[in-house]
This record gives sequence, structure tokens and C-alpha cells, in this order.
Amino acid sequence: MTTVLTMTQGMRSQYCASTANALSSLGDVIIVVSDRAVLARSEIPDLVKVVEIRPSQDVLPTTRLVKSRLRQRIVNYSREGSSFGRFLERTARSTMWRLRYLDRMVLGGRSIKESRSLGAVQPLLLETLRSIDQEHTVDRVVAFDLFDVPTIMEFGSGRDIRVEIR
Repeated sequence: MTTVLTMTQGMRSQYCASTANALSSLGDVIIVVSDRAVLARSEIPDLVKVVEIRPSQDVLPTTRLVKSRLRQRIVNYSREGSSFGRFLERTARSTMWRLRYLDRMVLGGRSIKESRSLGAVQPLLLETLRSIDQEHTVDRVVAFDLFDVPTIMEFGSGRDIRVEIR
């Protein structure tokens, strides 16, 4: 009997650890977390396996990093003392201000869309649960976050898996 505990938000890590301690005597226990650091302060027995969900790392740097590097290069070039450099620095500052303004407008709309889709299935968690099910026969899945429930219900549909919400 294998029990999988899912916790992607990390707010109830102490409760998850105590549940893992209690269930470890009944069979195999696997904790699926978004980051191992969530369980850093918790005492987990050696028999409990911790699986970390991480999105694949992007090969390209993030846009924020690219913007900061580009800005730093422009500032370094512009402060060499030429009149063109001063013009370039002023233009870059005004352009960056406009880009920040547009980012705020886009992020504002994005947060509204994300709040509407709270019931969406998380593909990384679903893939992790399926890979665990291939290695071990999963009998029970315990969710500690309501955000994980749609994914767990999708995983458990059509199977004889007990789903618990704590």
C-alpha cells in the first residue's frame, strides 16, 4: 500500500510531516512537494520518500534578467562622456519606464485570468503522480492544498484510488 501526500503551497508543512510520520507505519509514503525547502523544519522519517516538482529550467534567461543586462550595458556606454551617450541614456530611461508601465498593465490582466482558473489541472503534478503510479501502486492520495484537488481528481478518475483532503 502506497500513500502519496501532495503539498504544492507549503503552508501546512508541519501537518503534512506529522501525517507522513503517522502513515509511515502502514506502508510506503511519498510526499510530493513543489520545493524541498518547505519541509526543512519538519522531521520526516527516513522511510518517507520526498519527490520535488520543478518545471524544466529555461535555456534562455528570463526577460527581467535580459532587461537589466541591457540597461546596464547602455548605462555603461552612455557614461563614457559622449553627447550621443547622454541622449541614449535618456532614451533608454524613458523606454524602460514605458515598458514597466506596459508590464504592469499586462500583469494586472494576467492576475485576473489566473484567479478565474483556480480549478485548472496542474500538468507537472499530474505527470509526477502518473510516474509514481508506474513505479509503485498508489492506493491513497492525500491533498493538503485545495489547488491540488482538481489534479488529484483527474488522476484518480477511473481508478480505485482513495482521495482525501486534509
